[in-house]
Amino acid sequence: MIALEDRTPLHLPDVCLFDNDDLTYAVDGSAPNWVVVDSAGRFLLESLQGGGLAPSFGSLTARYADHYGLGAGKVWVHVHDFLTSLDRSGLLADRPFPAPTYPGRSGLIRPDGPRELWLQLNNNCNLACGHCLVGSGPGKEIGVPLARLLAIVDRAAALARSDKARVFEETWPRRRTLPSPSGHRHG
Repeated sequence: MIALEDRTPLHLPDVCLFDNDDLTYAVDGSAPNWVVVDSAGRFLLESLQGGGLAPSFGSLTARYADHYGLGAGKVWVHVHDFLTSLDRSGLLADRPFPAPTYPGRSGLIRPDGPRELWLQLNNNCNLACGHCLVGSGPGKEIGVPLARLLAIVDRAAALARSDKARVFEETWPRRRTLPSPSGHRHG
């Protein structure tokens, strides 16, 4: 726990703030830490994120007092209790939080070939929906010739190193069994 004294520097990790109704969610993307706060809590979080020099406990209580027009005793209790809760949640420190090192993709995943293949067969559709992800509609492109589609599926099957993977056609998933590289079975 941080000893909160007048000159104690206060640091937050890099948190993302987003609102829902009258509440603010503060989420630390590099750790499993998050809190939900009211408008006064959001004011304190934004004051802590301010950039530049880290605010001290004393400067934060003074800013809170100016903003809310409260007396010193009440302000001290509000800010102290809020910061203590942040500290318990892993969202406050008296020194900067270390930036997480990025281990690279290979440190996070071990790809061994594709597990899914998404095919946009054509843009010709009898509907013209405004929400369509691919802009399909009447009179649009017919699509890729069947021989080319089968070649793409064969190549994906060879790369997948697996007897089973999923093939998705257009935006409606249909489970398909991809052929093994030696077999030529298309579902």
